[in-house]
Amino acid sequence: MKTLYWATRLTGYAAGGIGMILFVLGRQSETPRGALFVTGATLLILSFAAFFVSYLLYIFKRLSRP
Repeated sequence: MKTLYWATRLTGYAAGGIGMILFVLGRQSETPRGALFVTGATLLILSFAAFFVSYLLYIFKRLSRP
């Protein structure tokens, strides 16, 4: 459980960092709604989902202790 928790956290950080860079680069390109923008936005949504899952895992871990 602990490994899954940290894996989702690291996935969230990586997706958020890479997504933010691609999102900003996509906004500054010639086509503001191009592939970089869409990929960056998708990775940002994935990072929020990963953090949500990690918080659920943390709560589940804390509640399952005797």
